[in-house]
Amino acid sequence: MPRRMRLDAGKLSALAARPGVDTRVWLTLAVVTELGFDPGEGLFADVRFVPGGEEETAYFGTTYAGNGWGEHSPLAKDDLILVAVPGGDPALGCIIISRWNSKADKPPAEFGDGDEPSKDRVLRIEPGQSLRIYVSQGSKVSIVAEDVSTIELGAEGLIPIQDGVLNGKAIDPFTGLPHWLLGNSSLVVTAKKGP
Repeated sequence: MPRRMRLDAGKLSALAARPGVDTRVWLTLAVVTELGFDPGEGLFADVRFVPGGEEETAYFGTTYAGNGWGEHSPLAKDDLILVAVPGGDPALGCIIISRWNSKADKPPAEFGDGDEPSKDRVLRIEPGQSLRIYVSQGSKVSIVAEDVSTIELGAEGLIPIQDGVLNGKAIDPFTGLPHWLLGNSSLVVTAKKGP
């Protein structure tokens, strides 16, 4: 197998610099060196470009963000990331746009079986972390499953419900009647009112 050469795009562009040649870096691999949060500006990280070694501060781009709402999947120190450099000018603000699994950060087993990737959408939370969903006033969380025979929610112990209502029903697709009425399933809901 031929040996792969690793090119330093920054050094290569500097060598080729002449009128009419764009030497700016627009996308680059980087490693997270430090993490930060500013309540007014959001999530950011100090990064070191790979392989050039330049150090910059980059905002953490997310798939869902707005004024007081958004989504956050934490970065960690030493994560390998892809950084966009708008206009090729780090002074305009670098943006972290992606990270991925590797031999050092293996994907969860649920992502695939053997050589085949999973056809399911999978979210596995890192041990010690929590999945928290906050809903703004006037919004709601709905789980709608049409033509699905099983919805499984599991937890050790009780699931506390604070100042809310938990409703559940299952409809038989052939008769249109609730399963509990047909006697082929049972529903036990334990709700604990918050303080």
